Amino acid sequence: MNTDPISLVLAGYTLISALHHMFNGQALQKYALHHDVLSGDKSVKLSALLFLLMTALFLLPDFAAYAGYALSGYLVLMAFSVHKFWYESDPTLRMAELLHFIKNFFFGGVVLAHFLNL
Repeated sequence: MNTDPISLVLAGYTLISALHHMFNGQALQKYALHHDVLSGDKSVKLSALLFLLMTALFLLPDFAAYAGYALSGYLVLMAFSVHKFWYESDPTLRMAELLHFIKNFFFGGVVLAHFLNL
């Protein structure tokens, strides 16, 4: 079992994200389809599985870095593929998407920096 506090916090984050994708799937599918994500239902289920896998990997000391790399890549990918604030014409939606974009992009970068020991 991993004792690194950052890995444990990230395991909690990915577990909560997995549960969110499993139990709020319909709402997330609508959100995904609204943002032109292909196969919204499949992508939400796949995201839930990825988050569960990352949770398990964060708890194993030898594999936590791989989970960090995966989470980092996932967050940056989602920033650009889902939270496309530049397409939103409504100012409120544009700001909300911009905040999600910034959160995902920089959180992904911080996770990557941690596991690369930067």
